Amino acid sequence: MPLTKLNKNQLHQAILAGCQSVIKQKEILNQINVFPIADADTGDNMASTANAIIKFSSVHDTLKLTMNSVADASILGARGNSGIIFSQFFNAWAEAISTEKHFTMDCFSQLLLKSAHQVRSAIPNPVDGTLLTLIEAWASFTRERVTTDYFDIAISELLPLLEKEVQKTASTLPVLKELNLVDAGALGFYYFITGFSYFLQHPEKELSVDENTILIKTGHPAIPSSKIPELRYCTEVVIKATSIDAKKLTSQLEHHGDCALVASNERLCHLHVHTNEPLKLFTALMSDFTVQYPKIDDMLRQFQTHHHRQHSIALLTDSSADIPQSLLDEYQIHQISLNIHLDEHQLLDRYCLDSNDFYNRLKHLKSYPKTSYPTPALIREKIKLLANHYDHVLVISLSKGMSGIYEHFETAARNIANVTVVDSKTNSAAHGLLLHYAGKLIRSGMHIDKIINAVQNAIETTYIFVIVDQFDSMLRSGRLNKFKARIADFLKVKPIISIDTEGKGFVCAKSFSFEAAFEKIINMISTKEKKENLTLQEYAIVHAGAEAKAIEFSNITTSYFRKTPEYIDSVSLAIGLHAGQGCVALAVRLKQSND
Repeated sequence: MPLTKLNKNQLHQAILAGCQSVIKQKEILNQINVFPIADADTGDNMASTANAIIKFSSVHDTLKLTMNSVADASILGARGNSGIIFSQFFNAWAEAISTEKHFTMDCFSQLLLKSAHQVRSAIPNPVDGTLLTLIEAWASFTRERVTTDYFDIAISELLPLLEKEVQKTASTLPVLKELNLVDAGALGFYYFITGFSYFLQHPEKELSVDENTILIKTGHPAIPSSKIPELRYCTEVVIKATSIDAKKLTSQLEHHGDCALVASNERLCHLHVHTNEPLKLFTALMSDFTVQYPKIDDMLRQFQTHHHRQHSIALLTDSSADIPQSLLDEYQIHQISLNIHLDEHQLLDRYCLDSNDFYNRLKHLKSYPKTSYPTPALIREKIKLLANHYDHVLVISLSKGMSGIYEHFETAARNIANVTVVDSKTNSAAHGLLLHYAGKLIRSGMHIDKIINAVQNAIETTYIFVIVDQFDSMLRSGRLNKFKARIADFLKVKPIISIDTEGKGFVCAKSFSFEAAFEKIINMISTKEKKENLTLQEYAIVHAGAEAKAIEFSNITTSYFRKTPEYIDSVSLAIGLHAGQGCVALAVRLKQSND
């Protein structure tokens, strides 16, 4: 039966069908993604927006409320440039609707035109030949080229015209013209329209890729690129406040980097920007808004994964490993951030908080911050991506005796043959030294089986000793008995904490000063070397806001060990949260002298 009107149920189902079409074609979109950054994630980003709409939106009492539900869901799932613009389209559409109980074709075309205009006005520097072009083409063709009032016929008749518009994008932008590729975002929106159209023609049938998708020729299956991203971090966050000025926010975002985008409505606001300093952005946002659902992608590491892999083995870890960015970059080590919950704010370890600001905030918070590991879906997505691009993926995790992230790594790697998960049985700088060692072995060209064996052996002779300066953090985080903490604090005792063979912390010594603690730690290491016939290979010193003490310790260790530390660095906030401000730690990797 010809369809002359769209009600709230039909509209919602058509949108879901369009979203399913995008999700099913995400890998094609990833393969041809070169603009604005060749980071092969346009499919993932648009699919994230589409997935959120499918999962979180629903039909409500009116068309307006139904589209509000779609718009809100799209904001929660929006990712990357393409995902944000995709979300902007739904939010503009929802805003354009007033009291309509159903759509006629004339009403539908007018709403699409209003939506397209608003999307263009929301983008600071709109670029033709992209997703925006397809949004505008669909709107204008629906208004100007449709010759019938029947939705099912009209929208399907537009598909050949829209396909031509997608093909034109291959000659619009120089980078696409050079590679003879269509724009990934434009193609993604075309897939949305094909799914939308398919439902209107076959509302009784389940969506099928073979039936509803016209596979436009997309060019090369893999795209070589030598253009390194100038701005490293694709930074996104949802913010909440009683009042949000989207245009003002967009202007502020442009001061932090480029590709600034805001998808917002009266209820939610999702920000996106490419920047080299996400910390500055989050610091600014936290003063005025509640920060939630942060996502930060390292576009340099993404670029290297797809186009410039140094080696055939990938090294993956979590952000609790204390190792400098310079070494992470030298060995192309991949990191997954732990979450930090700071009052109402949801933040990411390593990216969202300045360490000094963090420790100062601890004294004034309503409740003590907590850490949590990433979602299993995020971990699995990362592992699958690396497994698809490398011969093998070696994951070295924070001790399973301290966190559940090890089990999440193992679960995510299940049934993926080329992934190995190793329990470091340690944390902080000791974890960092193991990564440094594994990176050197990978660079040497050693076979993966030998690397795994060598790392597992190194775990047994890698140690960390942490001097705790104040007990408040350990007490508030539940790491220490209240009575014992108060007594120790009163006596000015400085416990030295190490990690046992099961990967759990214990107090291995006590001291009344840093100087005495330094001496005790060196003596403990010396005793291990002599008793177990071990030789020092490398060591590192880390601290929580105590750089002067760390340097003082370095001078002592350099004199005693006759070698400088591999690095001196700040601990991750996930570690500092529990060890407390002022702590200083020494990590050493020893080796059997006869090896």
